Amino acid sequence: MTMTSHEVQGADARHQKSHKCSLPKEEYQRFLGRKMLFFLIIILAVILLASLAVTFGSANLRVTDVYVAILAKFLPTYFQTTHFAYTIIWGLRLERIIMGIVAGMGLSVAGAAMQGILRNPLASEFTLGISSAASFGAALAIDGRRFCGRRISGDRQFFHLYTDCLLRRLWPGQVQRNHP
Repeated sequence: MTMTSHEVQGADARHQKSHKCSLPKEEYQRFLGRKMLFFLIIILAVILLASLAVTFGSANLRVTDVYVAILAKFLPTYFQTTHFAYTIIWGLRLERIIMGIVAGMGLSVAGAAMQGILRNPLASEFTLGISSAASFGAALAIDGRRFCGRRISGDRQFFHLYTDCLLRRLWPGQVQRNHP
């Protein structure tokens, strides 16, 4: 049984069509694999840098003392440490490192949200004037006695919100909200 040239072309077209449909799925799977590998490398780099940063400080602690103090928290029967090393590591260094990581994650989420809401990948707090208002508020709070006779207890968030409300009042039609 021989196939006509029309049937052969139809079979080739079906084969190419099925190949085209499977290619984006395979390509997407490879993309997801690369993305997961990237996130894994980033997480490992943060853990590595945090474990390196915990060894630096003004207290005279050896590197082994630092890691023994960390392990003594989780395995107290196998590792013993001094109260001084335990307090320095768990009370000062690790708290600051963890708070730095959390603050960085929060700032990255806030930046991504700002860029997504404005639909502008170049949007930042500098281009929107938020940073200038926060700097003005910080300068006013630091040197507030000269202006008011007392120290201003507000911080940069207050001045950020004040500037935002002022801009919305001056240009009410310029701010677009995306409500369903």
